Amino acid sequence: ASAGPATSIPDEPLKAGDTLRIIIAQKLKKSVDEVPLGKSIKDLVGGKSTLQNEILGDLQLEFGSAPEKSEELPLDELASGLGSGYSGTLGKYTSGLISRLLASKMPGGFNTSAVKAHLSKAWGLGSSRSDAIMMLGLTMEPPKRFGSEPEAKAWLDSIVPIYAQRAGISLSQGGSAAAGGG
Repeated sequence: ASAGPATSIPDEPLKAGDTLRIIIAQKLKKSVDEVPLGKSIKDLVGGKSTLQNEILGDLQLEFGSAPEKSEELPLDELASGLGSGYSGTLGKYTSGLISRLLASKMPGGFNTSAVKAHLSKAWGLGSSRSDAIMMLGLTMEPPKRFGSEPEAKAWLDSIVPIYAQRAGISLSQGGSAAAGGG
């Protein structure tokens, strides 16, 4: 028997700093935790100017504009520069990445709406928090396409606790009264 829908969590717009770190982590094929806020893009790419320019182009596409000498700013400073005027929603670049991820790794018909419906029902997450989970998923891309919807949902469910910890929220799945640490 199902325990019913999860308790709803207040939705929260995406943060420029999280979006910035995810874009860089995804491009460098690292986890988000391997992209420290105290380092600059220039430090992180290790002298690969082509990669640096790709990242700057991606940020331009995502945020619309970037501060002068963005590549030399520590990421926390760059994030606050990008944050002014940031809508807190997926931009062109992250939308494209998520579309590609869903098209290449999810079973047929398991699209953005299915992802958001699952995260809402199972975890009580709103649209923006679901976007944040899909963005985090970009840095944890499965090696091959999932053969079934339950596999895809299990993968999403494995990202939720990581997101919750990063966002400083406590979540329980499907309305169960389980108190959880992790």
